[in-house]
Amino acid sequence: MTTLVNRVMRTPWGFRVVIAVALAGVMANEYAHRRSVGGLAESEGADDVIQQANIAHYNALDRVNALRAYLLEPHARWLARYNEADGRLGASVAAITSFLQHQPSGQAAAERLSDLFAQRSADLARGMAHAQGHRPDEALAALRESDLAGRGSALRAALRQAVELAQVARVQAHARLLASTRALRWVVHALLAAMVLAAYALLRQTQLIDAARRQQADLLSKEVAARTAQLRELAGHLITTREDERARLARELHDEMGGLLSAVKLDLARLRRTPGLPDTARKLGEVIDQRVSAVVSLKRQVIENLRPSALDHLGLPGALELLCSENAAAMEVPTHLEVAPIRLAAELELTIYRIVQEALTNARKYSQARQVWVSLQTRGAQVHLTVEDDGIGFDEAASGPGHHGLAGMRLRVESHAGQLEIGRRGEGRGSRIHAVLPALARSTPQGV
Repeated sequence: MTTLVNRVMRTPWGFRVVIAVALAGVMANEYAHRRSVGGLAESEGADDVIQQANIAHYNALDRVNALRAYLLEPHARWLARYNEADGRLGASVAAITSFLQHQPSGQAAAERLSDLFAQRSADLARGMAHAQGHRPDEALAALRESDLAGRGSALRAALRQAVELAQVARVQAHARLLASTRALRWVVHALLAAMVLAAYALLRQTQLIDAARRQQADLLSKEVAARTAQLRELAGHLITTREDERARLARELHDEMGGLLSAVKLDLARLRRTPGLPDTARKLGEVIDQRVSAVVSLKRQVIENLRPSALDHLGLPGALELLCSENAAAMEVPTHLEVAPIRLAAELELTIYRIVQEALTNARKYSQARQVWVSLQTRGAQVHLTVEDDGIGFDEAASGPGHHGLAGMRLRVESHAGQLEIGRRGEGRGSRIHAVLPALARSTPQGV
């Protein structure tokens, strides 16, 4: 093969062959790039439709809940909430129908969704008009008639159908993107193969065998470094994706379940105000209300485990202080905290919080410690995080299968191009976890 390459390169038209191959590669790359951009745009549009469908589902529930709340308490805030939910729902439906109209099989679905939205909105508007006219029975009758006609469930079914069509469109877009990526891969492979052959042929003509071997070793070293960087980037991406998924689940629990539980509590409050309600039913309603409150508390606890709200509301120092206080109460041993006032990038703050959380969990479960120390300091362009205890210590290499806490810490640190040291304290007793991370400044103000 190298002999053939040498012969081609020595001919008068050899350079023209190289130029033609290069131009073919550029054209193939441009074609694959345009297909990839188109596929990504269509996939993003489908994702936006799915998001708008979730928003529409929430606002549809919120609109009905606001109407019911206005019947129980004719206050301006419920009317404002109704109008706000109705406006957001209309905007979401408009965005969804606009997307469906551009899909091959989405025209009928778009028309059906628009019709159902108009019918359901008309029913609720009639009910709100009765409620504002102090005619609660007529308002409830209008709402009940709409529910019996199945317009609410039909609207939700239409939203689900829109989500299914968007998912199909996204799958098709991903398939086209994958096909173009595969085609580009083979083109790149062919070009790289041609380049390698040409380079090898030139090296055979100009360099000794030892020089060629050194060049190959350098290429291999670069490839290993690139693969290591890719693995580090992939680890960071997986961690970020998991945290994003946790945040999404927390939002959905807060929005969807919170709305439903609020509606239940409003219905119970209305039930308790029903004239002539038997004492047995009233007591049962109070018991149900207490259980719903317990579910609300459990929901808040689950949301807190998924996404630490203290990090968003109190900042990193306050969140660490709260975390250490909870650990001290759980372990019944002092947990000392030394933290400098610092503002970092949101992803780095979350990484530090998760490392401290995992380290304190390990100390609580296994260390048998009498004291725990947590320190977060800045030194130049670096952040130094240390978690120590005076317990029995541990051997990282001896950790059995199924224990991934320490590995997770290391992946989090390495995803930020940091370093993690795990060992024993200087006195020989207890454990010490020390992380060095780049002190990336916060790019946006911290939210509340």
